[in-house]
Amino acid sequence: MGQSPLPISHPQYTAIKKRSIVIDGQRTSISLEDRFWHSLRAIAYAERVNTSTLVSQINAKRGDIGLSSAVRQFVFSHLLERSPLGQVAEQVARQGGDDGGDNS
Repeated sequence: MGQSPLPISHPQYTAIKKRSIVIDGQRTSISLEDRFWHSLRAIAYAERVNTSTLVSQINAKRGDIGLSSAVRQFVFSHLLERSPLGQVAEQVARQGGDDGGDNS
């Protein structure tokens, strides 16, 4: 008999907010949910750079991806790399586990 799935805890979801920021001397805006914005600011603080500098670095490496999307991916990747879940995600990716199916 299989194990019952653990209940998944959901965060309080928030709407996207447009936030003004200066990148390389140019004022622009990014649209992010509160959780991504606060995490971005925490990463900048931990790295001892201001938020504009961090977003400038993300902007320089984003290629054709939209800035808001690039910021979300950066925050997610940064946090995932520091989480035990990151190791599991890497194992699943190596096994080709992108079919959206269950684990059974």
